[in-house]
Amino acid sequence: MERKEAIRSAYRLTGGNNFYDGMITCSTLSGKAVCRLVWDMNKVENDAYLEKALSGIPEHFSGKLLEVPVGTGILTIR
Repeated sequence: MERKEAIRSAYRLTGGNNFYDGMITCSTLSGKAVCRLVWDMNKVENDAYLEKALSGIPEHFSGKLLEVPVGTGILTIR
């Protein structure tokens, strides 16, 4: 159970602040910095990328989505 609790704790830590959301949406100062420095995109370019990435989801989708880890996203973004 120790590993399971460590994973839960990591998810709580990540979800407990807005760094991750800001990074994905380029909506915070630190998120804009990550978008520019890591992905070389501004908010408009990032929004277009997210639109394209999510375009395959049906309009009335009501299931669950598996989130792509940031490391994988960084490797596949370009």
